[in-house]
Amino acid sequence: MIKKIIIALLSTVLFSFLMAYLNHVPMSEREPNVYYNPLWSTALLFAMYSLPVYLIGGISSSYLIDKLVRQKTFDSKWKRYLTEFVIYGVLGIVVAFIFLMILTITESETHLITGSLLNFMTLGFVASLIFYHVSLIFRK
Repeated sequence: MIKKIIIALLSTVLFSFLMAYLNHVPMSEREPNVYYNPLWSTALLFAMYSLPVYLIGGISSSYLIDKLVRQKTFDSKWKRYLTEFVIYGVLGIVVAFIFLMILTITESETHLITGSLLNFMTLGFVASLIFYHVSLIFRK
């Protein structure tokens, strides 16, 4: 359990800084007299939203995947990797969809579903693969 929490924390840091970097406006493109959040501040904002999702959705999904994969024997490490890759990706999309539904209900904003669905699914896919690859590092 402790190992999964550490994986979730590291994944949150990686995902948050990746998202902050992708949303960062370079100095050459900034408008004058406009405030832009520093990279660490944007990463902290992403971490506030992604940490609970990693801790709840990521850890529980990981246990489910571990249980499913243990029941199957694989001919090669490559087949096991691809199988886990696909399952983590699919469950990441499912967790992102659930998170979007929770946000929609708490914000009472039904337009979030149509406008952000593909974005949330993509972020869920990427976030789950970060979790998977961090867990591969800890597996060895």
